[in-house]
Order: sequence, then C-alpha cells, then structure tokens
Amino acid sequence: MLGFFIYISTLAYVPHYIYVFIILYVIIVKWKKITIFFIDFKQNRVIIANKNLLIIFAIILFSSINNLFFLDESKTLYPYYLLLIATFALAKTITKHHLKVIIFLIAFEVFVGIAEFALNTNTFFSGLTENSVQEGGLMYYRRVFGLSSNSSSFAYKMVVALVLIDFLKIKSIKIRFVQLLLLIGVVLSFNRTVLVTVLFYYGISVAVFYLFAVNEFLSNKLKLTSLLKTIFFSIFIIILLVVVAIKIQGLISQFTRDTGKIELAGRDLIWSNYLNFIREHFWFGNGSFKFYTIYGGKPVHAHNAYMQVWATNGIFISLLYYWLIFRNLRKDNWIFMSVFLVYSLTQYGIFWGISLADIILYMFMLRHRSEFIETKTEILHPNE
Repeated sequence: MLGFFIYISTLAYVPHYIYVFIILYVIIVKWKKITIFFIDFKQNRVIIANKNLLIIFAIILFSSINNLFFLDESKTLYPYYLLLIATFALAKTITKHHLKVIIFLIAFEVFVGIAEFALNTNTFFSGLTENSVQEGGLMYYRRVFGLSSNSSSFAYKMVVALVLIDFLKIKSIKIRFVQLLLLIGVVLSFNRTVLVTVLFYYGISVAVFYLFAVNEFLSNKLKLTSLLKTIFFSIFIIILLVVVAIKIQGLISQFTRDTGKIELAGRDLIWSNYLNFIREHFWFGNGSFKFYTIYGGKPVHAHNAYMQVWATNGIFISLLYYWLIFRNLRKDNWIFMSVFLVYSLTQYGIFWGISLADIILYMFMLRHRSEFIETKTEILHPNE
C-alpha cells in the first residue's frame, strides 16, 4: 500500500498534505520497527553519530532559527523542512515491492497519456490550464499530462520508473514492455528537460558498459554474453545515429519549437530574478520561507532546485543540503543519483521537503543496492 499512496501523491488535484496520512500509515504499519529503533537509540547511543541524520537535524534547527528572524505578516509559516524527517523515514522504509507498485502505476498512467494523445487533448481534466492542443505539428504543443497536473509532473515520473527498473535489476519480457511504454510516455509528454535527462542517463550507462567491456577484453576475461551485448549495442547505436542524422532538421525544429535556437520557456527571466534575489539576500535567503518570483502574473519556482534552495535559505543552509546529497555519492548509486541531479538543473526536481523524487533520491543515498536485488525469496507483509 505504501507504493500506491506515494504514487497517488503525484496526481492532479491530490493535495500535498496527503503525505500526513502517508506518514501516519507508516507509523501504524511499521510501529514495531519504530519501537526497535528507539530501543536501539536508548541502548546504543552511537546511533546519534549517523551523519546524515545530524545534517538533517542541523538543517531543521538553522531553518527554524532563520524563520524566527525573518517572520513577518507577509510570510506564511509553513516549515516544509520538517518533512525531511518524513522523507528520511520513507526512504528507509520503502521496499522492492513498493517500488514495483510505483513502476507499474506509472506505466498505467502512460496508457492514459497515449489515450489523451490519440484524442488530441492535453488532459482529460477540464479544470487544468490546458485541455485542448494547439494547431501545428510541434510535439511541444501536443504534450500530454497523463493523470498529472501538467506535462512536467507526468514526464519526471517516467524518469523515476526507468531508473528504478535498472536499479532493481528487473529482467523479464513484461518489464521490457514497460520500459518501451515508459519511453513512449517520455516522447508524448515532450518535456525537454526529461528528454535530455533520459539521453544523459542512457549515454552514461552505455559508456560505463563499454568501459567494463574494454577492461574485460584487456584482461582476457571478456565473456561471450558481454561480447554479444557489445555487438548489439554497437549496431543499435550506429542505427540510432543514422536515423538522427537523417531526421536532424525535424528534431531541431521540434526541440527548439521552430525557432532554430534553444528556447528556455521564460527560464532566462526567471533565473535572472532569482539570481538578483540571491545577490541581495546572499547569506540568509528568504528566511527559509520558500521564495517564489513573479512571472506571467503568477508566482513561480526557480525551475532549478539548487537556485531555489539557495534563494529560500541562503548560503549556509544551502550548503548543508548540497553536502547531504554529495557526501552520499557512492560506486553503487552515483549513476542513479546523477539523473535526479541533472534533471534538477532546469526543473525544481528535488529539495521540496517531501516528494516522489526526494523519497527515491534519499533511498539511493541511504540504502545500498544489494538490499533490493538479493536473490533469496522475499517474504512480504500482506499490508505492504
């Protein structure tokens, strides 16, 4: 059920405070583990030396102090940083079963996106800002929302699912179909950040594969399966490059929205506003109250997670957030974590306090891959 609840939190019209119920659910279902944790804490105080928790507590403490000094009538006290504890707990609690549920629910949402595309509508929800496509052949104006509030929210879920499939090392005909379905969803949602992120992820993955293959060849340990995979990947990449070369003008037209140049959809102005705010509030930001600039007559986030957290908190607290992320990069997680870090360069992907992306990123940080890919049969609780 936990995987279902986490997925539900990403849907249109579902309020962010649904995480309160998710946390209550975890407390009720996992009360034994929580009890054991506090018993261990009481009997073995070395647990307090967990540096990740210390950093999170430091962020909460300094953000609270920041709030107190900058609180006024124009600001609403919403201590989102307290949700870091919940994100930490969910990341430590989530299981392989929960992750599979999330993957297949996202795959189901792609079917909804395909139906929207076939019916020439952005979304089936009439209350959202777009519910009919604009004329013309540009995919940007035909991008679909699935069951999400916008195409960006829909698209990033495909990235999460694709990365989780590789992280869990799930191998079956069914999961290959799901991967193909997710890639179709990436195209139909046509979020350019997601398209670049997916290309980055698979580019890095293929490069690492080739490095291992070359190392095996030089050490005379190249297996037949590795050789066949290398040949297959090489043929596929050559065909892909030929297709790209043939369709290059059309691809450029789609990606630049027929302008012939990289168009940032207003990000240049938004980033300029944020950078100006950061220069003027370098040390303490917006007092740890989330900062939004005005663009198009409405408040918008930075479309850059690192800029957003700095404008909100200032340099000192922001460095704690950055340190928490980068100190947890390891050999078994750096590729998966890098996907979220790259995505967040042009989207507000992480540092929400709690979100699907934050939970999965923290899971990569706090858990080892071996916990999820053990060959022994897993015994799952019926309520999980």
